[in-house]
Amino acid sequence: MRLVHGDLRPADVLSGPHARMVAIDPRPAWGDPDVDAVDRVLHGVLSLDVLEDGIGEPAGMVPGRDPDRVSAWCRALAPLVAIPRVCGGRDDTETGFLVALSGGGPAVTR
Repeated sequence: MRLVHGDLRPADVLSGPHARMVAIDPRPAWGDPDVDAVDRVLHGVLSLDVLEDGIGEPAGMVPGRDPDRVSAWCRALAPLVAIPRVCGGRDDTETGFLVALSGGGPAVTR
């Protein structure tokens, strides 16, 4: 367990000096640092290939980030992202992918 950002979504990541990513607006919490990447990785994902590419990007930029753990956390937390969307009546490709990733829909394909 480490101190993590706690709200690392796309809107909270800016381009900083020398084109390095800078995280803003934290909600500090103690937890698994690999969970911090989930909001950013799942945002806008429509396929498993895009998910894997998204996992690889922050893993390469953050020392110690474990792509397999980020992937596992994405699968574990996908229902928490999908449920409010489904309850809100969303029937788009991203929501369908999140439901499938959660194990509640057709198989996730590449």
